[in-house]
Amino acid sequence: MTLNDVEQKYFSHLFSLADNDRDGKVSGKEGAPFLRKSELSDKSLERIWELSDTTVSGFLGPREFAIAMRLVAHAQSQSSQKNGVEPTLSLENIKNVTILPRFTGVPTPVVFPSSFTAEDIHKYDHLFLHADLNKDGFIDGVEAKTYFSKAKIPQDKLAKIWELSEMDGDGKLNLPEFRVAMHLIYWSLKNEELPHSVSTSLIAASKQIPPAAVIPTTQQFNQVQNTNNNNNNLYFGAPQQGFQQQQQQNQMGYFQGNPVAYNQTQDDSQNFVSPPAKLGDPSVKGSIHQYTLPGASFETRINFQNDLTQALNNRQKN
Repeated sequence: MTLNDVEQKYFSHLFSLADNDRDGKVSGKEGAPFLRKSELSDKSLERIWELSDTTVSGFLGPREFAIAMRLVAHAQSQSSQKNGVEPTLSLENIKNVTILPRFTGVPTPVVFPSSFTAEDIHKYDHLFLHADLNKDGFIDGVEAKTYFSKAKIPQDKLAKIWELSEMDGDGKLNLPEFRVAMHLIYWSLKNEELPHSVSTSLIAASKQIPPAAVIPTTQQFNQVQNTNNNNNNLYFGAPQQGFQQQQQQNQMGYFQGNPVAYNQTQDDSQNFVSPPAKLGDPSVKGSIHQYTLPGASFETRINFQNDLTQALNNRQKN
């Protein structure tokens, strides 16, 4: 599993919030109250911990914690789409997660969107007509420089935008590539950092969504252009609310360097509801998950597993 730059910084920060004793790992006692801030169901949180604890140690190191964060993000996405229906969780879910997990009281970094809204497509497709001066259905380098320079974006950023959006190496932008370029330009106009890469889901959407505007014939083009010249929406100005995506104020900034220690009181007044114990399950033979405490809270069972693991390790050493 490879994390992008934003995930690495954000997950590092979240890890520092969960690892209260600063021992480089998150125990059940530490992790359970923190995971509850995701507002997922008890059943989902139980499953997330089980899948993330890949070493069956009762603790989550940085790698296991990152798996948990990907699973939380996936579960939150599925829960919102299915109106409360329990999401199906497996390690396969961590491969194509394009959003960040959300936790109550923790600001979420703004991330370059991996999809288009209907408003985006309508706006970008009409801008394409305006930028395609020779009406050949492409935006070549000269046309792109002429049009994109109106955004007043530094040349190094425009070069990066071209690199990210011109994906087939033909030296010009077709409509799907132009959509990606405009997405990046409007993102840059919000004074946000350009991503190092564009998600596969955004690229796929740029190709699959039907055009919102018909490319005019030569005779029609002048009329379309004259109309567009009177339309301020076709020119770059102040950032517009085109993404229809709530952006939270990023009080943390980007998390650079080592995780920062935060003094944060965890609320563990509520307990997870434990599912029926499966004692002696052959599929978990030899695993500490075999030794559950019926009816106990999530924190109690994880702490018991931690103590049992330590006892077993000490016994092996002796």
